[in-house]
Amino acid sequence: MDIWLLIVVVIGAVAIGGLLATVIVRRQPDTASPETGGDIKALAERLSQMTEAQAAQQAQLAQTLQAQERALAKSVDDRLQILTGRINETLEKTNKTQKTNLDDLKERLVRIDAAQKNLSELSSQVVGLQDILSNKQARGAFGEVQLQGLVEAVLPPDSYTFQATLADGKRADCLLDLPNPPGPIVIDAKFPLEAWRQLQTAQSDTERKEAERAFRRDVATHVKAIAEKYIIPGETADAALMFLPSEAVYAELHASFTEVVDAANRAKGFIVS
Repeated sequence: MDIWLLIVVVIGAVAIGGLLATVIVRRQPDTASPETGGDIKALAERLSQMTEAQAAQQAQLAQTLQAQERALAKSVDDRLQILTGRINETLEKTNKTQKTNLDDLKERLVRIDAAQKNLSELSSQVVGLQDILSNKQARGAFGEVQLQGLVEAVLPPDSYTFQATLADGKRADCLLDLPNPPGPIVIDAKFPLEAWRQLQTAQSDTERKEAERAFRRDVATHVKAIAEKYIIPGETADAALMFLPSEAVYAELHASFTEVVDAANRAKGFIVS
């Protein structure tokens, strides 16, 4: 703004000087003396020199302004290019980050879907197991399958017999062919879980105590039946095994019902799992 104001002032001064020279020349009488004419001529030359100097200054100012405009335009362009580059770089990083986040989200969703599928399958298996354990015959078959898998995994094939028939016609779930002593020993794969299930679903202290009494009674009755059926002098060992196909029930039995375990041991009907 200051440069343009200076240009306007210079142009105005030149114009005023020219106008002044013209007025002076016109006002001189035709009879002016030679000295006066010389002064006027010198003044005109001086004004002409001033005009030329001012014109040169104007040209120089114009060049300076043009150079400054070009420099300013270049500076603005450079800054715009830098800013554009930074914006593009930021957008590129943002896009990469979003893509990475989306990929991670997709992977997690796949894992969640797989976990939900596994949970659904596990729920179906749990429901199926509950159905098995709620039926006495199915529970017995389940125990036999568990027992068979365990025995086959740890003993040679010629050391056991499944569904062996004893001399009195009774059938044993598994007969271990052991040398004397102790001799062949029977494993029974059935376990009374009705009272145990009632114990787990008891809603009050009264129901729990009743279920505990029933559980003790059922286990004692079953141990007695095993001893009477599968302890045969001269044919089997003087003890039998009651297989419990549940580690949780086995642990709870030894933790909370030690008197039941002791009674079974005294009756030679040892509880195993």
